[in-house]
Amino acid sequence: MSSDGMRPKLAPRSTTEEAADGTVISRPDEADEFMTDENVFILESWHSPLDPALSIARGRLAPGATSVPHILTGTAERYIVIEGEGELSLAGLGVRPIRAGDVVFFPAGRPQTVTNTGTTDLVLYAICTPPFDADNYVELENGVGSPDSPG
Repeated sequence: MSSDGMRPKLAPRSTTEEAADGTVISRPDEADEFMTDENVFILESWHSPLDPALSIARGRLAPGATSVPHILTGTAERYIVIEGEGELSLAGLGVRPIRAGDVVFFPAGRPQTVTNTGTTDLVLYAICTPPFDADNYVELENGVGSPDSPG
């Protein structure tokens, strides 16, 4: 997978307010949401040199959509499910249901894919440490949990 399908080509239109003490409010612009090669709509919420330890993105899957099986090398990821319901396919755990309020932690290099099993969008926030880097994204040709998948 090329990194071209993982990031928008234009500068984000989000706005920020910064206080003298360093506190920042970031307001992502909905117009910046883009579809990735992974089959997920992404809106970058936070990826800033002011907070270099992590990045936050909102992910959205349409009803029936499934993300591409993948791993993030060198990057741990957490999902906080905000709306909807779905299923995660995880190496070692099989398929597990997820719904609003759930938090999922993926250690770096763990195979994963998510499917929206509901009738409305599945919306989650993905928090990556260190920050997401498209060069660390590896698509799995054999799916999650297959003998040839890492992890």
